[in-house]
Amino acid sequence: MKSMYQEDSFLDKISFRALFITCFFVGLSLVSFLPVWTELGFCPNLFIMVLYLWLIYRPDFVRLRGLAVVGVVQDGLHGHPLGLSILEMALLFIFCHLLRRVVLEKSFGFIFMGYVAYLLFYTVIKWLILSCFKQEWLSLIPMIKVMIFSLLVYPLVCELSVKMQQYIDRRFDRRFDRASL
Repeated sequence: MKSMYQEDSFLDKISFRALFITCFFVGLSLVSFLPVWTELGFCPNLFIMVLYLWLIYRPDFVRLRGLAVVGVVQDGLHGHPLGLSILEMALLFIFCHLLRRVVLEKSFGFIFMGYVAYLLFYTVIKWLILSCFKQEWLSLIPMIKVMIFSLLVYPLVCELSVKMQQYIDRRFDRRFDRASL
């Protein structure tokens, strides 16, 4: 007869792949605090670029609990209203869920255009929310700079994202991930 209490250790319950991916996402969020961005006057949201790509190509890598942690960290670090980053990720999650079947078999251009559409949509929403939070109309110029730079670096980030996905596949083979047993 099985006991009501399992003797599994805490380590047996951890998905090391999910933990690694969450740490990777937090690391991407911290990249925005490198001094080079202050010299340029803006910072691209590399985390959202990678998240978009992973939600299209590898949604099995994305865990909602990990995204909630990343969202709270981002809001705290950037001084945004609590929940703004989680809203951004939720909108991206829904957008990618609807878009994935349409663009998955298409060329890179279709996937890029999906990112452009999402970026435009979310930039307007973020601008409205931050303007309401600050109780004044904010300038759109900084957000437009971020959009343009994000679109310019998107192909490079896409390539790096694919390399990271391949690394995770090799490093965290399901046979050795204790939580998947």
